[in-house]
Amino acid sequence: QFLIICVRTIFSEFLFRGSSKARLNNHQEAIIDFDKSIEIDPSYAKAYFFRGGSKLAEKDPIGACNDWKKAASLGDKRATSLVSVIATKLYHMYKQLVMKNLLFALLFIPLMSF
Repeated sequence: QFLIICVRTIFSEFLFRGSSKARLNNHQEAIIDFDKSIEIDPSYAKAYFFRGGSKLAEKDPIGACNDWKKAASLGDKRATSLVSVIATKLYHMYKQLVMKNLLFALLFIPLMSF
C-alpha cells in the first residue's frame, strides 16, 4: 500500500509540474512531464487532455487531436466536446473545399478543352 501511495504521489507531481510549465508557456517541458504521468497511469484522461493543449501550443495539431481523442475515450467530457467541435469544423472545411473544386471544374475545365 505504501508503494501505491508513492507512485500516486509521483504521478501527481508530474501532472502538477506539467500543468505549471504549460501555464508558463514552457510546453516542451510540460509535454515531458505529461508523458511521465501518462507512463505511470495511462488511464488518467486529464493527463492526455493537458498534453494535447501543450502539443497544440507546440504546433502539433495532429498530436493534440490524438491526445484529445484518447482523453475522450477515457471519459473526459471537455475532450469529448472538443473532439466534436474539431470534427464538425473539419467537415465544414472539407465541404467548402469540395465545393470550390467543383466550382473551379464547372467554370474552367470547359474553357480548357478548346
